[in-house]
Amino acid sequence: MRFIGYGIGLALLSVMSASAAGDAGRTEMQAWPPQYDCFGLQICVETLRYADRTEIWLKYSGDGPITVSFQPQAIGEREAVGPIDRRLLQAERAHLMTLTGQSARGYWQLRWRIWAHPGIQTAVHDDSVVYELPYAAGTRHTVSQGFEGIHGHTGPDRYAIDFDMPEGTTIHAARGGWVHSVRDDSLSRRAGQENYVYIQHDDGTMGQYLHLLRDGALVEVGQPVRAGDPIAVSGNTGRSTGPHLHFHVSTPDDSGENAFKTFPIRFRTPSGPATLREGVSYTRPE
Repeated sequence: MRFIGYGIGLALLSVMSASAAGDAGRTEMQAWPPQYDCFGLQICVETLRYADRTEIWLKYSGDGPITVSFQPQAIGEREAVGPIDRRLLQAERAHLMTLTGQSARGYWQLRWRIWAHPGIQTAVHDDSVVYELPYAAGTRHTVSQGFEGIHGHTGPDRYAIDFDMPEGTTIHAARGGWVHSVRDDSLSRRAGQENYVYIQHDDGTMGQYLHLLRDGALVEVGQPVRAGDPIAVSGNTGRSTGPHLHFHVSTPDDSGENAFKTFPIRFRTPSGPATLREGVSYTRPE
């Protein structure tokens, strides 16, 4: 089980109004230093406060496409506004909103929630692709949870696969592509705090390898990889019932919060291409 995408709880920001700035003539010079609230997947919300307005920007410093939904709620003069969706490529900065006005006390507050999922929403999975089992050739692991497993592989996560895998096992790329995102600094067992490697495939879909060991990444962002290349070391970070590798192939979706969709995939086995079954052990062919 896992918390997919990147979900931020309500973040609280106090924003001074024009009257509180005390310098209404400085409309183009920032009245305060920029404020940055940075989250996972190399995303930051940038707040620029001027004497007569406050601008909210989204900064993304990653090397591959990402879909972000920013849902703000102003407390004070303004009502809540609907989600603002942005599809960003590498190292982009996008304007989200500009706020003006003031409250009776000279300030108001802004709350927001933000979700992000790596990849291209319009990507179409190439169903002719047969994936490699994500561990060393000649070794064997059991599928502890397969497609539509009752312990968490439901909804958008329905086509995920969990491999029973001791901590410290070398993980290999199931399909070639290039490294989109890496996290390997977490020791947390909380949902959404797992270490991961994301690999973007040539059809635009994203292979996600989760629950990795701290300092367990063997690749860097932007690095090309081939199917079978070692990419990480397995662990037990994030929301997990025990050491294992969670793997799925996904794209962003627009159906709601943390929206994404996974794809049914086949793997190369000694008996030929197969859809993996829960409770069965599979040896990766040489």
